[in-house]
Amino acid sequence: MEFAKESPIFTSNDLYSSSNEISRQYLQWTLVQLVSKGTVSRVKRGMYTLAEKPSFSYQVNEDTKQLYTFLKKSFPNAPLCVYDGKILSPLQHHLSYNALTYVETERSIAEIIFHTLQEKSYRVFYKPGKDEFYKYIDISSPAIIVKPMVSDSPLKTMDGIIGPTLEKLMVDIRRDKDFDYLSGKESARMLENAFKIFSINITKLLRYAGRRGVRDELAKEIDGLSHGK
Repeated sequence: MEFAKESPIFTSNDLYSSSNEISRQYLQWTLVQLVSKGTVSRVKRGMYTLAEKPSFSYQVNEDTKQLYTFLKKSFPNAPLCVYDGKILSPLQHHLSYNALTYVETERSIAEIIFHTLQEKSYRVFYKPGKDEFYKYIDISSPAIIVKPMVSDSPLKTMDGIIGPTLEKLMVDIRRDKDFDYLSGKESARMLENAFKIFSINITKLLRYAGRRGVRDELAKEIDGLSHGK
């Protein structure tokens, strides 16, 4: 259990290598017992993680609630995913204060929502590219980013507001241009922190990653976590 607490994901071989005094057969039997009790989870064949981890959750601030309520009233049939950038903070290694609010919706209506928010005098950007993001957007100043939502995005409801799951966030920070400031080593460290702190559905994560073209990249990194790479 102490080994599991220090390792986001591990294999039976990792566990065996850490202790020369216990037989492989006994360790395998112990793993089976811990999985059956729900103390350890099998994340995929031959790979395990500590099950005693909380689900990813966050507080929804009042501004986000008001924005969501306005959008649901104005576009009652539109699928929405609304959240603020501060929910990323617990996962970050190099903390960068993100005061932005993200609004995702069906592609056919995203631009209409963008213009509606403009008319309401919100400071809002529509699907900013990398260059536009760095030129015109300061993440420490409040603003709204509107962008199309990928179909079958994994979502969850917090305080009555539909927002992203952790699996969705871990993929989106690899693909969305407005998350470029988290690219490279920072996104890799965030993935590691996510596995250390929260329970993650790898199947859900990789399915969504496949839709966004980063399945192989993330699968390789997850495998690396199990070997301490």
